[in-house]
Amino acid sequence: MAEVHSAWLTAGANGDVATMRLLKSRFPEWLDLQRQVRFDTLDSPSSCSWSDFGLNTLGASALHTSAWEGQLDIMEFLLESGQGPDTGDDNGLTPMMMAIMRLNLMTMRCVFRDGVAVRRNLVVDVSVRGTNDMCSLWLTLLCRLSVQCRDELQESVTLVISIIKLLLRFGASIDAQDQNGRTALHCSTSDDAFEVAKYLVDANAKIDARDQDGKTPLHYCIEEGGLLVTNLLLSCCASIDVVNEDGVSPLLLVVQRADVT
Repeated sequence: MAEVHSAWLTAGANGDVATMRLLKSRFPEWLDLQRQVRFDTLDSPSSCSWSDFGLNTLGASALHTSAWEGQLDIMEFLLESGQGPDTGDDNGLTPMMMAIMRLNLMTMRCVFRDGVAVRRNLVVDVSVRGTNDMCSLWLTLLCRLSVQCRDELQESVTLVISIIKLLLRFGASIDAQDQNGRTALHCSTSDDAFEVAKYLVDANAKIDARDQDGKTPLHYCIEEGGLLVTNLLLSCCASIDVVNEDGVSPLLLVVQRADVT
């Protein structure tokens, strides 16, 4: 049985939906999506266990893995097979949140690539920097990396939105919360995730959802300096007066940050 589980998870990690379908048809009793599985018994180095996330069933592990990797065909197969779209790990993280978290990590990788700071909105005027060949070469390299980052970011944003659409089609709750009370919108408050946040808002995500500390997505935006998403939430009538557990409202938070800067 362990070998079948290992083959199943490896196929999922590799995006091999055909093998997953074949295994499911041949070993339905061993591949019940709710079957508990001990990942420490799986020797395959290519199987993605997610054991650290408390994903101890076959279905949950495969769905979260495919959401993280952006494998839409694997996700659709699992959802069609009955896996719950809001399956959470021990921390309550849902597949929707996992996809958004991957986007956030990708954004960090673009900002710092190979130890070099690369801003996607980098604007460089070589003419005002002199004609030094090395300077021009360095600036040109930064510009190219910036364009590459922008392209990668847009591809990732489009993929995350496709994942959200798929999960919603199978009945996922757009306002599902993890153990800290965060929703998908709480996870989408950086400006790089603006399109994701807009899609969630357009899909009627709760604007003023509060986490366990009483923070709304607007609190998160202001803390992160996400101006685009801040403006988006304000245009949708997000409250500037709701206070967190420390009695701090988004409006007061803006004032505090202004005093610091």
